[in-house]
Amino acid sequence: MGSFGDQRFSVEGLSLADPDGSGIPGALRRNQGLFMVYEQLLSRAAPGSDKGIAFFMRASVSPSDRNLISAYVDGGLLFTGFSASRPNDKFGIAATYARISDSARQLDRDVQIFTGTPYPLRDYEGILEVTYQAEIKPGFLVQPVFQYIAHPAGGAVDPNDPTQTKRIKDAVMLGVRTIVTY
Repeated sequence: MGSFGDQRFSVEGLSLADPDGSGIPGALRRNQGLFMVYEQLLSRAAPGSDKGIAFFMRASVSPSDRNLISAYVDGGLLFTGFSASRPNDKFGIAATYARISDSARQLDRDVQIFTGTPYPLRDYEGILEVTYQAEIKPGFLVQPVFQYIAHPAGGAVDPNDPTQTKRIKDAVMLGVRTIVTY
């Protein structure tokens, strides 16, 4: 059985934000969670084909006192076999939501109280992703990816902000993945 650091309280039972405490998280025994996965082919590109429009969803929940993320869900759609001239190409769109735990958010409130600073409260991180996987030739794929990230790090304080009152700004990520199979 592992030990997990308390998201809010120190080994003395004080808030981790309390200057009178050690700043060492209390040790909590055991952790558990519930995880669910669902995948479904919604429509086939052709009768008997494994290509078409597919849906997926994953979700999890876990205790707030020992986990930074207490709830998570993502899901999306994948389109394959939609073009006779490009039968192995794939197009996908997905979204992700990760909720910062109540204990971690309460620690942020404690920081506000102990410092007197309007420190931002972390709440969630959300991501929207759009991608296209193109088969250039068998065994060689190129996949451009676009992501919009709302509240990076759950809306945490921007480490470059001298006032420590501003969140990290939302972000856009553009990338290209290459996949070689031999």
